[in-house]
Amino acid sequence: MTAVNDIQDLIRILDERPEWREDLRRALLTQDFLSLPRALAQLTENLNAFIAENRAGIAELRQAQAQNTADIRELRQAQAQNTADIAELRQAQAQNTADIRELRESISELRASIADIRELQAQNTADIRELRESITELRIAVDRNVSSIDRLEQLRARNEVDMGIIKGLYYEHSVRGEAELIADELNFQFVETMSYTAVIRIARDAERYGHAKGILPNHLRSLRRADLVFKAIDAQNRPCLVAAEASYTADERDVERVVRNADFLTRFTGEPAYAVVASVRTDDRIQDFLTTLDSKPIAEPN
Repeated sequence: MTAVNDIQDLIRILDERPEWREDLRRALLTQDFLSLPRALAQLTENLNAFIAENRAGIAELRQAQAQNTADIRELRQAQAQNTADIAELRQAQAQNTADIRELRESISELRASIADIRELQAQNTADIRELRESITELRIAVDRNVSSIDRLEQLRARNEVDMGIIKGLYYEHSVRGEAELIADELNFQFVETMSYTAVIRIARDAERYGHAKGILPNHLRSLRRADLVFKAIDAQNRPCLVAAEASYTADERDVERVVRNADFLTRFTGEPAYAVVASVRTDDRIQDFLTTLDSKPIAEPN
């Protein structure tokens, strides 16, 4: 039998007989102490599981956070795009509104121009009908060999008036093709002939914006019916307008009308305007006055 005299002997014997250690533990320690290693191992296992679960949860949260950040970035980009699209749509809407307003104004102007053209056409139709009636009467009178000198003289005088009207209408029509020649005679550079509609629009705008106050309606109507208005570059190299009055035999009324039209054009457009009387014959009473107007503007812009 081995004797145990001190603790060193006990340690030595336990080293020699390790199987005694378990019996010694049961003899020295309570059940709680004996189960402590197992509990500690279980605690360690549970702790490791808890840590692993927390790590997985944190990784999942980080992934969710990264997804949220990406979603927020995408939403912000979508919001920015929506804001830009809304701004573009508002700008397009504003442009559409302006275009609609401009189209309505253009339609209104076109309707006014059509009304004026119809008025001119109606007047021309009436003049042509009257001319045809006069010619028919003259033919009837000739066919019937009218013996009355007074009647023949009356018809002859009326026919002269009618022929004068026909000549005037023909000359008014033909002078529109002479715009470049007229400009060359004035030593101007021809640009373009203004249409009746463009001249009518100038008169309409003048009435609309109050520039035609104090002007008699028949004087403004005379501008709308101007025989010829064209754009040119004058001798001083300035843009200008030229108003031409066509007449087979020019008289004081023709001069007065074309001078007035040139004055209106300057007043309504702000550009220098020149007056020209184009005729085959000239009344001697206006010859001196016509000479003073040669190649000089009727009115300068304010």
